[in-house]
Amino acid sequence: MPNTPELRAEVAGVVAVVDISREGETVRHAVWHVAIAPDDAGPRLRGAWVVGEASELSGLIRTRPVWALSADAESAVAEEADFLLDAPATDAAVDAAIDALDTAFAEEKKRTGNNWVTPDWSVSARLAAEDKDSEIDGNLDDELRRRALWHARSLENVAIAWAQSQSQRTSRQGKAGSRDFLLAEDLGGPHPAPLPLAAR
Repeated sequence: MPNTPELRAEVAGVVAVVDISREGETVRHAVWHVAIAPDDAGPRLRGAWVVGEASELSGLIRTRPVWALSADAESAVAEEADFLLDAPATDAAVDAAIDALDTAFAEEKKRTGNNWVTPDWSVSARLAAEDKDSEIDGNLDDELRRRALWHARSLENVAIAWAQSQSQRTSRQGKAGSRDFLLAEDLGGPHPAPLPLAAR
């Protein structure tokens, strides 16, 4: 499938975080599923697996955005993944969305003369840095799980902070002192906007 942002970013509900280790001819893949939809009330960490067979890996990543944590992991998922997440670009996209909210709020506050306090919709969480040059060799399933979980938790933190920012943006619809200007389509629309994933 084509690796384009338009394909998955608008409908992505769960991201597969993938890492890989090798021991001789044995290959192990660690996969964490992280729920990122802003209106998802369930737990963000949805499941974890360590699998060996390519067919098992395929079933865990098919139709989902994939965050591959190493060059080896990226090669392993390249044929099946329709969306490979770019972590630094995703952080930048989140920052740009928050900057747009700040700008729109400041402009409306100036235009109306309202004495509004700017909502705290900042997203300070960041996706953990990938290590494309590292490899996990030997019988290190625990290290594989740990590294995948570390990155999955960073995505969980970003998703939680993004959901909170979207709640702030959409929470005053139709109320006194309405801020319906924040519901403009270019700011995300009337409903919580999806986390802006960026593709490689």
